[in-house]
Amino acid sequence: RGDETVQFVEDLSRAKSRGEHRLMKKILLASVLFFITALAIGGYVWYRGENLISGDRIVIDAVAPATVAGGEQFETALTISNNNNVPLEEATLYIEYPGGFSDEQGVALERFEKKIGTIASGVAVSERIRTIVYGEESSEKKVRVFLEYRITGSNAVVKKESSYAVTISSSPVAITLDLIKEVTAGQEVEMTVTIESRTQAPQEGLLVEAQYPPDFTFKSSDPEPIDGDRVWNIATLVGQEPQVIKVRGI
Repeated sequence: RGDETVQFVEDLSRAKSRGEHRLMKKILLASVLFFITALAIGGYVWYRGENLISGDRIVIDAVAPATVAGGEQFETALTISNNNNVPLEEATLYIEYPGGFSDEQGVALERFEKKIGTIASGVAVSERIRTIVYGEESSEKKVRVFLEYRITGSNAVVKKESSYAVTISSSPVAITLDLIKEVTAGQEVEMTVTIESRTQAPQEGLLVEAQYPPDFTFKSSDPEPIDGDRVWNIATLVGQEPQVIKVRGI
């Protein structure tokens, strides 16, 4: 019976050893499977992240003079850079101008549109635009720039926005008024209005409108008004050739 007891203990020890060995193999196999799964998930996440489009990786750079003289033509250089790892498809550039802007021909400009097409990864495209701006001296004009595009496999339109500003350093037209400082009741007075151009380019289609004091009665003017007694047309205003309006009244 002593030998049987020893044999039983040895068999029990070998069975326990085989059980621990199988457990270690299972733990090792589970660890390998976990590592492979984590590696696959990490690779997929990295691949997806590298191929997603981020608006932060699209740069719209506008280079324009900080100050411009009213009525003078100036150039704005726009550069659009796609720093994503995938292309931008069906890209279109839009520029929205505030009041006072015109194109090179002097036609009022509210919106500019340019179809660009595909902007490949790592590529920058440029556009140069010449405009003219009018407005009050020292006033600021803010221009808004938009890029609309699509991404592969999607019909959604995505938008990237930027802006830039220019300040009008001087008005293209200067108006001065010359009149006497004191008058007696019923005395006829003459006012001289001088309109001068501050630009080299001719100014066309200008209108001058007068606002009279409540007790003023218009008598005549040279030249004559085109509307009532307070609106005059300046067909063409050229630098160094001021236009003068003389207004008489009581």
